[in-house]
Amino acid sequence: MCFTNRGYTLLELCIVLAIMSAMAGMTVPLFRNMAKEEELWSVVRSIRTAAGDCRRLAIQTGQARTLEIDESGLRFSGSSGGRFPSNRVQVEVQDSARREWRRTLIEWVFQPSGLCDPLSIRLRSPNGWIEQHFSPLTATVEEETWSFH
Repeated sequence: MCFTNRGYTLLELCIVLAIMSAMAGMTVPLFRNMAKEEELWSVVRSIRTAAGDCRRLAIQTGQARTLEIDESGLRFSGSSGGRFPSNRVQVEVQDSARREWRRTLIEWVFQPSGLCDPLSIRLRSPNGWIEQHFSPLTATVEEETWSFH
């Protein structure tokens, strides 16, 4: 009698299924962390976009513009502004003289020449923080650090 192997045994299928389940179980925490980080990164994108828009508006109109940033959102001088995607984000600014972080309303001034005040900002949530240091010449990020847990 000659037998040929025509398929997989039930044991082999169960082992493959167990391995696939274990691998899928490892990816769930990664996706949860990504969602937590996205909360802060969306606020970062809002601030970067608003800084560029405010700078561009100051250059185009020839008038200084102010971008106000606090925990409720962003506002251009003369506009109602927008809200941050999350209300769990704390906004802190670094006092350049004393190098300490404090929670306060940030009034970031953009001159018609395109120059702006130097700004160091920290965004905190229960899941981590992001620090950004903006260039006074271009209002773009010079240095960025972050930590998530």
